[in-house]
Amino acid sequence: MHISRSLAAAALIAPLASAAQAPASWMPARAAIAPLAADTATVAKASQAKSPSTAFWISFGTTTGLLAAALATKKGSDNAVPAVLATTAFVFGPAAGYWYGDSPKWKPGLTLRLIATGTAAAGAFIGLNGSGSGADVGALLAYASAGVIVVSAIVDIAKVDPAVAQANRTRVDVTLAPMIDARGKSAGLAVHLSF
Repeated sequence: MHISRSLAAAALIAPLASAAQAPASWMPARAAIAPLAADTATVAKASQAKSPSTAFWISFGTTTGLLAAALATKKGSDNAVPAVLATTAFVFGPAAGYWYGDSPKWKPGLTLRLIATGTAAAGAFIGLNGSGSGADVGALLAYASAGVIVVSAIVDIAKVDPAVAQANRTRVDVTLAPMIDARGKSAGLAVHLSF
């Protein structure tokens, strides 16, 4: 729930000899200095809030788009390009919606996926270059790490919508508007805080 407060004329910053000397943008109304109009505050708040559904589609779209690119480059390409695209999709794709929504930009899921990527790479190296039980352990580590990456990515995509909605509820918006009194003798600055 947002609580809105207006601090009108926080500082009288420019006494003026007449209204004609003030720029037109400094005269939102020919009235005494007063708090910002409610509709102005609403527009300012709405313009800064981030859409939870947009955040979801950014995370989902980035992840699936990079995966589609990985599949498209799989034929006629070495294994490096599809592997890099798929890894980027699962590791960073789900975080894109959080970055858009100003939710905590570094989520625990991202850290987990980065660690799991390292263990998957180590497991794949051991599995491909080892022998006997060592190779089996390496392969198991690689598969288990890949599973952790996929599950973590799905969880982060599923949670981005409520996370951005929560970030919107805790957002503090500041709107500044120059004001002028009815006589044009002084100007002030209206400060609107929404939190």
